[in-house]
This record gives sequence, C-alpha cells and structure tokens, in this order.
Amino acid sequence: MQGLPWRPLVLHVAGHDGGGVPPNLNEPIGFDVLPDGRVLQTDRRGGIRLHDPVANATTVLAQIPVYITNEDGMYGPAIDRNFEQNKWVYLFYSPPTVKDVKLSTG
Repeated sequence: MQGLPWRPLVLHVAGHDGGGVPPNLNEPIGFDVLPDGRVLQTDRRGGIRLHDPVANATTVLAQIPVYITNEDGMYGPAIDRNFEQNKWVYLFYSPPTVKDVKLSTG
C-alpha cells in the first residue's frame, strides 16, 4: 500500500514544518509518538495509521471493526512506557457487538 504525504496539525515533529494533516483521514481522533519519532494515529471509524516524518509517508496499519453510533468508535492510542522492549500499543475502542451484557434493574 502506498503511503500518503502528511503534515501534523498541532504536533511538531523534528524535521517537519507542521503545516497540515494527512489527506483522506476519516475523523482523526488521537495520536501518540513512538520512541523513534514516528506517529501512530487513530480515527473514530477504526483506522490506525503510522506517519513517518523522515520518509514523509503514511501507512495504514489496520482497520479495526468498531461500533460508531453517536460518539462511540476508536479513540487515541497509547504507547507503553516500555515500548522499546515489549512493542505494546494500547487501543481504546467500542466493539461492534457486545454479548452477554447484564442489565442492572436497580
């Protein structure tokens, strides 16, 4: 998949002018910066993108199915503080379906 040119809106990445957002984003919602300076970005509809400021390229990493009614969906990523050792990234999202939900009756 070919990357998209990008420029972060509010985030300044070393070596980048910070003058815009990547094209074709669908409700961008959050981002976090990896130790090597690349930016992991999520959108409300379940998209996860990796922005590389050195290559000036964007790669779609995944499209996770999410529940998108009202304000639900995918929210910001969080990079584990030990990412360089364990490579963990945390994602907060609403699953498309929920099973075995117990309703409280008071």
